[in-house]
Amino acid sequence: MSPAVTLPIGEDRYVTREMSWLAFNRRVLEEAQDATKPLLERAKFLAIVASNLDEFVMVRVAELWALSHDGDGVAAQLLAPVREQMHKLVADQYACWNKELVPALAEAGFEIVPPERWTPTDLETLRKYYDDQLDPVLTPLAVDPTRPFPLVANRGIVVAVQLVAEGGPETSAEKETKNALVVVPAGRRLVALVGEGKRHALVEDVVMSFLDHLFPGHDLHGRCLFRVTRDGALDIDEEQATDLLSEIEQELSSRERGDAVRLEIHSGGDASLQRWLVETLHLDTQDVVAADGPLDLTCLFAVPDIVGRADLRDQPMPVITSPGDWEDPFAAIRAREVLLHHPWQSFQPVVEFVEKAADCPNVLAIKQTLYRVSGNSPIIKALIRAARAGKQVTVLIELKARFDEAANIKWARALEEAGAHVI
Repeated sequence: MSPAVTLPIGEDRYVTREMSWLAFNRRVLEEAQDATKPLLERAKFLAIVASNLDEFVMVRVAELWALSHDGDGVAAQLLAPVREQMHKLVADQYACWNKELVPALAEAGFEIVPPERWTPTDLETLRKYYDDQLDPVLTPLAVDPTRPFPLVANRGIVVAVQLVAEGGPETSAEKETKNALVVVPAGRRLVALVGEGKRHALVEDVVMSFLDHLFPGHDLHGRCLFRVTRDGALDIDEEQATDLLSEIEQELSSRERGDAVRLEIHSGGDASLQRWLVETLHLDTQDVVAADGPLDLTCLFAVPDIVGRADLRDQPMPVITSPGDWEDPFAAIRAREVLLHHPWQSFQPVVEFVEKAADCPNVLAIKQTLYRVSGNSPIIKALIRAARAGKQVTVLIELKARFDEAANIKWARALEEAGAHVI
């Protein structure tokens, strides 16, 4: 027998959970960088990288950021390499977008057209879109000593502008400047352009291009597109909470008002406005992430449906619907043990089992654990139906399922109203 090997114990043997997570998201990015993968799948992976990074910043980075700003030296030491790796990840993400996916998608017929390449027809189309759809919901927000910096929505896209009053004998350098914000409406990011192919403009580019009339009597001397990510962690003492559901509801209402922990700025933004944003949001320059392309690449989730080419996607995997004799799940289970392996096998037998149990007069009680469910969950509907039919329904719900808390609170209340016992 070989003698036991004793490995030296040192810090180099361990990886922090933050660095481990960044390594995981790096592997997701590598899926987008893989030229052997179908093009639309690569676009989807690039969107997943952005979505993952948002949640990581809102929870993991926010925790270290708060501790380091409270004087915790260990947290500050951990935060530095996390920031460094995050900046590298974002730089590689946009390099993949600009150098690989943009030309490949253009060849496939899809294009996000920047303002400098809009044709006269594009300008006319987008001007009408701006007047009809955007202008009615835009509100310019001036920032000065009497009007403080407003609460910018978490992960919302905003235009900062620098204004100079028109007229007067002063030179441009002598004129007093002031800053203002215009919030880009949430929702639809890609605006279809007329003509051949699937050409689109970004809604923030449309706002930036036509917002001059929002500031009568002023010249716009600078523009800067930015996006703020706030601390989204829930601070709840479960041991002291008298009503966990109500406590989480209160915390969710404050999530959008947490401290700013990341500032994403479009690389072409005005430098003086960038400095103003960093100072006003009480951030460090290390908290600023430059985006060499569209802010918030989760907009790429919409691209596969827009392009609509099956040859540029993974072939769907066949759904295995075993067990085949599931007309009566109770008889099937009495006859033998049944193992379902998800996601390779369909989840439908589980849904049908709960639905049959809800309607079967011989079933007296149902006990269920729920972590995440769909927006129109047939499982929830079956449990509500069972509770209303007088069955004893007990449901354990994970209220702190990350970023699904609001949905789970909604389901918990619906089940309670139906008479279920919710833990």
